[in-house]
Amino acid sequence: MSPLRAVALAAFAALVGCSVDAVDLGGKSCPCADGWICDASTQRCVRPGASGGGGSGGAAGSGGSAGSGGSAGGGGSAGTDATLCQTAAEYASLTLTCPSGTVITGVSLASYGTPGSCADPKTGSCHAASSKTVAACFCLGKASCTVGATNANFGDPCVGLAKNLLVVATCGAGGAGGSGGSCAVGTGGTGATGGTGATGGTGATGGTGATGGTGATGGTGATGGSGGTGGSGATGGSGGTTGGSVVCGGSPCALNGSYCCLASIDACQSSSAACSGVTVKCDGPEDCSGNQSCCATFVGNQVDSMTCVHTSQCDTDKTVCGGTGSCAGGLTCKPLAAHPAYKLCQP
Repeated sequence: MSPLRAVALAAFAALVGCSVDAVDLGGKSCPCADGWICDASTQRCVRPGASGGGGSGGAAGSGGSAGSGGSAGGGGSAGTDATLCQTAAEYASLTLTCPSGTVITGVSLASYGTPGSCADPKTGSCHAASSKTVAACFCLGKASCTVGATNANFGDPCVGLAKNLLVVATCGAGGAGGSGGSCAVGTGGTGATGGTGATGGTGATGGTGATGGTGATGGTGATGGSGGTGGSGATGGSGGTTGGSVVCGGSPCALNGSYCCLASIDACQSSSAACSGVTVKCDGPEDCSGNQSCCATFVGNQVDSMTCVHTSQCDTDKTVCGGTGSCAGGLTCKPLAAHPAYKLCQP
């Protein structure tokens, strides 16, 4: 072959080689040939600068738009006000439960004693003055609450009578909450029933054995009567929410089993007895324990009771300041006009 022909054939071969289409490796599994890169997210070969997952990822993104349906959750704000009413017999309990997304925002009526019914809600001739305060303490700010119809919670407004509890409450939008500590106001007096432990003192009757015989040893049997000191268990009554004493007609009235009743004649009453006048179970913060305050309730402009309630349930201008004279800002500890023996935080 002549040198000229050989050069021509070589040039032709080079030209033909440049015109062959490059192999398309798009979508092929890694590893990749030169001029391609491996997309780590799909393990497929792609051109430099391209994204192997772009197409499918875009489709998934459209599914994300379904998330916009979550905006329907705004319907939860529709919680309109609702009214609840429940009753319970003495020693039982009632439960109030608001619609989803709402909490108890107010107690419009509560009565422990002889109230009406949910068809005709009202207070009766027997009514514990603490009813609304105690029910509000148990329920305000909660989606659901349970309140026991017991003397331990409300005190005993009519000894010897069968009682019921009626509560009417309102539900509405609001944050979850509720009171800490004890809401009961009646446990102070009932604790005095611990005094029945004094019956242990009947052991002292063993002392009668001393009369049985002239023998002095028989008399030692009388020492068995010292078992009567078990009667000191009656001091267990002080285990209630109050302690100390209150002024009652110019004399002190011990709170470990009694309270002061301001009626035609101011006098101490047994914790289990009713009062037709003003009930005084504390006359200052020293008579209440824990997170409770001595609080006055009013019927019109007249004071109706002074009892220990949870501090969050007592307005500052109804706080009985007693001997401490301590009041919130802007208020002064002053004697009540109708009952100057007692002092209240007043403007």
